[in-house]
Amino acid sequence: PTVTGLSAIDLPGSIEAVHGVFSEAFSEQHQPRPPLEKLVVPSLPLSAFDDPEFERVARMAARLPEVGGMADWLQHGTAVSRFYDGAELVLTACTAMEWDEVGGRFLIQWDRTGNTKWVTRLNICFDCEPTELWEQRVAMAEARKRAKEDETRLAMYVEQVEQQEVCPLADKHVAHILRGMPAAEVETEHLHVIDTGLVEARAGYMAAVKYATVKYEQLDPTEASRLAAANLPLQPAAPAVPDDALIGLPEPRVDFFQALDAIAATLPTAHPDVNRTLQRLMMVYQPFAHLRFVDLGTDEEGSPGPWELDAWVERQKRCGQELVARLKAEWRGDTLHSSILSLIHI
Repeated sequence: PTVTGLSAIDLPGSIEAVHGVFSEAFSEQHQPRPPLEKLVVPSLPLSAFDDPEFERVARMAARLPEVGGMADWLQHGTAVSRFYDGAELVLTACTAMEWDEVGGRFLIQWDRTGNTKWVTRLNICFDCEPTELWEQRVAMAEARKRAKEDETRLAMYVEQVEQQEVCPLADKHVAHILRGMPAAEVETEHLHVIDTGLVEARAGYMAAVKYATVKYEQLDPTEASRLAAANLPLQPAAPAVPDDALIGLPEPRVDFFQALDAIAATLPTAHPDVNRTLQRLMMVYQPFAHLRFVDLGTDEEGSPGPWELDAWVERQKRCGQELVARLKAEWRGDTLHSSILSLIHI
């Protein structure tokens, strides 16, 4: 059968065939992802992720001077430290003997064996400080370390993605950047700074696009499962769409105008009455659209700056006072309510 001189086609079948062609072409061009075995992050010291606020609170609890060194803890001495007993790490009694300022470590002696060992502050809990606070301190440092190692591992993975898969920064964007830096205003000896900046901009753009590509691929359950073995930060799961936000479209969904009518009837932002109401609300808002929290205008001589600090502060104070006065006078709930009702004719 023919329709206006053309053979009738199987639309769903044609779409599936075209999709298969593109999928096959993509699979041939798609570069394999970097091997996960190479994502080895150098060991990072746990003390680098310590929060100094814990130390301040611990010193207060131990009645130590708020400002002082780690050697102050030696006056208390008795403590516990993590000790491997052959099966697991357990907190075992010890005594702090010495503090090494250069290495940032305490020399401790185990009460049970008499052996000595150098440990960091995160591996010794003094009897005069709250144990729960120290455990929370260690747990936070470990969580920060894991997060940073995962981020570093992800950066290493993204860096290894093939460059061919990413389009470089377009020349028109580079030209737009250069238009904001007239060559006549740049000293000759400083032109190399522009070249360096452009190199960094191109590299940053490539890295950002590769990162976005990797994060998008993580939405695929198969890829997410493969990357889980490397502890790469995964894309956060999308929130579930509530049932009352779903739009019921007619089946089969091949009639464009019928589907468009269904969207217009059920989607709030596409509903004609809602659209008209929003446009009228914009009319209420329009008189206030030009108001600013910060005045970035010119000075009395018409110059954009530089400003004297006192003059700048006074200008911003005056801008804020004028803004508050205007909103108090006109942006009131009762005024807005009556204005909106008159616009939407409720």
